[in-house]
Amino acid sequence: VDREKPDIIHRFWHSGEFKKSKLRYGWAPPHPAFYIRRALYKKYGCFDLNFKIAADYDQMLRLLLVPYLQIIYVPEVFVKMRLGGESTKLNNALLSTKEIIAIMRKHNINWQVAILTRKLSKLWQIFSKFKRSNIS
Repeated sequence: VDREKPDIIHRFWHSGEFKKSKLRYGWAPPHPAFYIRRALYKKYGCFDLNFKIAADYDQMLRLLLVPYLQIIYVPEVFVKMRLGGESTKLNNALLSTKEIIAIMRKHNINWQVAILTRKLSKLWQIFSKFKRSNIS
């Protein structure tokens, strides 16, 4: 949402149901709405602090790749976030991309395909916002 006017939506992310195949295309659930049991933190570990910006993405991938975990999708909006933040600053955006590539390599994801589709999906989220605003 807009930093000054939270009722103005700049980008809407509808992540949809989880499918393991989506991970190959750089998909990740919205991190503020990613809840896990404490026992899973103990078993699979918390954030890898070697990643300064994308540690949450690494942890989510680590857990989403566990074959037997039950994953539940709740089609509700949990969080409205303001624009800005550490990961959107230019230097940090570059570091974030570098870390995401390292994380994808770590988890055997073809990063060339995943980064491209990840960036395209963000453009689609912005485009969808304009499409919705023209309809109403």
